Amino acid sequence: MRVDEIMTKEVHATVDDVDAEAAWHYMRRAGVRHLVVLGERDALVGVVSDRDFAAHEAPALARRTVRELMSPNAVVGTADMEVGEAAKLMRDHVIGCLPIVSGAEVIGIITTMDLLTLLAGDRKVDSSTAADPPVARGVAGGRILRR
Repeated sequence: MRVDEIMTKEVHATVDDVDAEAAWHYMRRAGVRHLVVLGERDALVGVVSDRDFAAHEAPALARRTVRELMSPNAVVGTADMEVGEAAKLMRDHVIGCLPIVSGAEVIGIITTMDLLTLLAGDRKVDSSTAADPPVARGVAGGRILRR
């Protein structure tokens, strides 16, 4: 089975200079645990997860940017790779999500929940429920939090 058969195509993203508190609230409203982080010209620069926020108390988040909390140099996959290969990448790098790219554009994301849903034989559930922020050039079919 290929990654494009199970990836979430509606990617939630933020830019790296957004304050961390705003990104945290966005993630909670959207019901997601990971945000793809975009930098200059909407290039993928990292990923921020709920675990990155967990180490900081709420008042401290208001004084930090996403850039300070994110994991830079995101490991990525492609839509045509096999799901097992994507799972091995995630396991080997101890990461909870894998942005899926086509060239420089993020076209989807695979998370551990996507893999567990597949393993359990359950139907995939679309988790995109956030309000509609503007879509970034660097994220196809997704939602992006900007300053």
